[in-house]
Amino acid sequence: LLGLVEQIPMAVLAGLLVVIGTRLVKLAHMRELHRHGELPVYAVTILGVVFTDLLTGVVAGLVLALLLVLRRVVWASIEVQAPTGGGTWHVVVEGALCFPSIPRLARRLGQVPAGAPVVIDLVTDYLDHAAYDHLSEWVERHEQGGGRVHVDEVGTMGLLDRRSAS
Repeated sequence: LLGLVEQIPMAVLAGLLVVIGTRLVKLAHMRELHRHGELPVYAVTILGVVFTDLLTGVVAGLVLALLLVLRRVVWASIEVQAPTGGGTWHVVVEGALCFPSIPRLARRLGQVPAGAPVVIDLVTDYLDHAAYDHLSEWVERHEQGGGRVHVDEVGTMGLLDRRSAS
């Protein structure tokens, strides 16, 4: 069949690829990808396939997907909310709190004045030992400086389980 396929004009094969490709792309699927943050991978893969070749497009999409997964694994969102009118400071930590996030965590916790009451919402699905040590040491220093710290653990990994065990 190879000889028969070679007789089909490239324009016809390209047109067939475009028709089949457009039927595979569904707007509802793209909305779902956007909602989950996967649309860049999809776009890079499609653009890579269209402008280079199939292998390059797929590899580019895989590399971007791996980079996004790596970022999600080691990235934590850390927000510090100052009180209005001298109340309680609010610190929200979401995601995977691990070693690469410690410098940002230290900077953000440094915004909290000494002796101020603090509520830490720990919405983590992963907390490594280095981040745990840093956060628990900050809590102890802040409490020794006259501040009150309440850790509200919403995630599956946190300080309270480990502090009560030690």
